[in-house]
Amino acid sequence: MFTYKEFRNIFHKAFSGIVPDKEIAEEYNYFFSHPGKYIRPYLVYLGAISGNPNPKMKTVIDIGIIIELIHSFSLIHDDLPCMDNDMFRRNQRTVHIVFGEHRAVLLGDYLLNKAILLTIAYDIPRPIMKLIFESSDIMLMGQILDMERKQGKNYPEIYKKKTGSLFKASLLSGYAMYTRLNEKIKNFAEELGLLFQYTDDMMDITPCNSIREQISDAKLKELIFKLTMKLKIDITKLKLTNQLQLLIDMIYGREP
Repeated sequence: MFTYKEFRNIFHKAFSGIVPDKEIAEEYNYFFSHPGKYIRPYLVYLGAISGNPNPKMKTVIDIGIIIELIHSFSLIHDDLPCMDNDMFRRNQRTVHIVFGEHRAVLLGDYLLNKAILLTIAYDIPRPIMKLIFESSDIMLMGQILDMERKQGKNYPEIYKKKTGSLFKASLLSGYAMYTRLNEKIKNFAEELGLLFQYTDDMMDITPCNSIREQISDAKLKELIFKLTMKLKIDITKLKLTNQLQLLIDMIYGREP
């Protein structure tokens, strides 16, 4: 079994092997010059080893690449002026700031299309393919809900869709390689996505456009703690890999 750090190195080497089309290469290479944390691909691996301690790593990596491309597409579009209008991502200026809004839109479109093409090329099992792209659709619905500038937003529902759906698909797509899916593992994966988003909210400098508009920081910290403890208990109940415990500790212990 690989630790998070070991897996991240393995995955980064494979992901870096993707060669973008020359027309979009400059923007592509700029965005990925500061790679992400690869938590979602790691979740694919953790799902797989929960059913088989020696999974087919090529399939795990292939699924992880597709999910990372979809995740990256969502980040680039989320940063756009018509969305969150963010100026920085991963300690560098966002794509639309450097290359213009039109190029950022096209890069996001390219990454999503690339994910579809690689899904076909990698011969991903149809049920897993369906799981991944249904989650992408749900993620977009979450963005639509988040864009509704109104009071009294249902943030947990938004988070389940916008963040939780791809977290859920990541863990379940690996788990489904060897084990039959059930409602308990689906709920666990969804709550793991919620935990990640709640800790993200706590790390933000301002409470704008987050659940911190509706509850105090003390209440959110309590919510994060209770959800963390519940997930740790569920790992044992569901007989999932203990490495999920370490991942949860890493999420819970993140600092601003």
